Parts: sequence; C-alpha cells; structure tokens
Amino acid sequence: MENTTLYHNSSAFLRFCSMDSLGQRIAKLVALGILLVLSLAGNSLVCVIVYRHSSMRTTINYLLVNMSLSDFTTPILVLTKKIVEISTNSLEWNVGGILGSFLCKTVYYISDISPIVSVLSLLMISYDRFAAIVFPLKAARYPSKYRKYFIGLTWILACILCSPYFYFLNIKSVDGKQYCMMLWDNNTRRAYTVPLTVVFIIIPFLLLVAMYSCILYKVKTHPKNLSQTERGKRRSQVSKRNTTILSFTVVFTFAVCWGPYFAILMLSNFQWNWKHDYCSHENFIFTVQFLAYSNATINPLLYFLFLRNFRNGLHSLCKTSCAELEKGPKENRGRKRSSMTLLSKDKTSRNTYV
Repeated sequence: MENTTLYHNSSAFLRFCSMDSLGQRIAKLVALGILLVLSLAGNSLVCVIVYRHSSMRTTINYLLVNMSLSDFTTPILVLTKKIVEISTNSLEWNVGGILGSFLCKTVYYISDISPIVSVLSLLMISYDRFAAIVFPLKAARYPSKYRKYFIGLTWILACILCSPYFYFLNIKSVDGKQYCMMLWDNNTRRAYTVPLTVVFIIIPFLLLVAMYSCILYKVKTHPKNLSQTERGKRRSQVSKRNTTILSFTVVFTFAVCWGPYFAILMLSNFQWNWKHDYCSHENFIFTVQFLAYSNATINPLLYFLFLRNFRNGLHSLCKTSCAELEKGPKENRGRKRSSMTLLSKDKTSRNTYV
C-alpha cells in the first residue's frame, strides 16, 4: 500500500532525503507528470467508449471499466501527492485541524483501495476466460445480471479491508512539523500487512497461475476447434482468443508492476532496517513506486492494443469529436450571416420609412 508500508511508518524516516540534484528532481517530476496525464486520458477514454457504445457493455468490458475507475485514484491522489512532495522537498502535511485529519485518513484510504479492487477484478476477468475456454458448453460463467453485484463486491471488500486506516492514520507533530502517518507499532503493522499480502497477492497469484495453466492446456490439446469452424465462428474464436490474451497480459503486467513493490513490503516487515537504508536506496524505492504507478497508465494501452472494439470505439469517438468541432465554427458563421442579414433588412426598412 502506498502509505502504510514504504513510506514514513515511523519518525525514523520522516525527513525527505534531498540527495537528488535539481536535474534529477525535474526528471522525476516530468516522468510523474507524463504518467498523470496519460493515466487520466487513457482511463477516461475507456469509460467513455464503453458508456457510449451499448454493444460494448459486456461482462469483461464492465470489469475493465471497474479497473479503470479504481486506477483513477493513482493520478488524482497518489501522483499528485508525490509531485507535491518532490516539488516542496518535504513530506510535511500542510493541512491541519479537523480537515487535515480527515484528508490524511481519506486520501490514503482511497489510494490503497485501488490495488485491491484491481486484484479482485483480475480474478473475475480470469475466471470468465477460464470458464469460456475450459467449459464453453456449460453455464459456468456468472450471468450478466449478477455482474453489478460482483463489481460492487470488489469495492465493498476493499473498503472493509482498508477500514483500519481510519483508526491508525493520523497527523503527528515531529520537531514542530506535521506529518500524516500510521500510528502503530511493528507487531501491529505486521499483523495487518502480512495477512493482507497473503490473501490478496499470493493466493490470487496462485489461482491465476492455475487458471491460465488450464487455459493453455485446453488450447494446446484442442487446436482443431479453431480451424474447423465456419467463418463467423472463426471470428468469434479470434475475438475470444484476443480477449484471453488481453486478460493474461493484464495479469502479467500487474504482476510485473506491483510485484517488486509487494516484495519490498514483505522485506520491510521482517528484514530491512529502514532507519539506515531508506535514504541510501531512495532512487531504488522511487523506481519501484514509479513502476507500480505506471500500471494505471499501461492498462488502457493494452485494451486498445488487443481489442478491436476499443480501437473502433476510439476511432468513432475521435470522428464524432472532430465533426462536432467542425460543426461549431460553421454554426457560428451561419449565425453571423443570419444576424448580418437581419441587420441589413432592418436598415433597409428604416430607410424606407424615412
């Protein structure tokens, strides 16, 4: 989790390590700014395209939209906060009082809900592909009428699991400065983060490996089904294959982006002595965090790369937007012409009466 593990869990590393040169800080700010813009644009496009095209309102696409909604927290909250910290060269929490305490709890609470929602969404996407490939003739996939309940469940579970934040997160004054931090001891931190990592990282990863192993085995042992289909069915098989490849790629990308982060999380709980190592490894920690943040930017790119309907939806959206932009100036010119005509008629009528 962005706040609870790799960042200021104790007063030992509340100081902001200022070992970077001005050029390094600018480079980090530019990199984070690019991630912020691309993440906002990409996830917004995914939501708009699915909303505007009723044919794309499928279970898989709804789950992809659910991931996009959770990924919005990365640019809006996480990246914005990180940019402010690097710009000011300080981890100080500059909002005090009741509002400051509320924002301290809420910002990190909402931020850390995102990866849990993503993991649960990935499990549902993978199960949908598993059922479609391994049990194609059975009603193994959850009915579409239940998808809203499954999607809602991802948020409910994430909200419940992060609820301890409202108790442990608070503003603490250190050397006359205020910081938003977890006020817990090492045993409490381990008792919370270790089971959470096991249940929502390790176990889901094992389930995903098992499901995709079954899918790969099924595809390899039944290759004739793809070549003996009719033209229409072949298109359906190609679409199903692309969706399956996409779901695997999204899972793999999530593992690559978040894997190092959670690996360091486990090390920080048991082995790593942060008091001595944090500043000397500041750039390494930034790289690990940046990799995790980039997942919110990469996901939309994968959707457009693997799914034709998303590319068609993007093309349609761009075409409609361009038509509306062209239509606007034409309407304005038409209005000016009509107003000029009315004005000339009015002048003519006045001259007639005079």
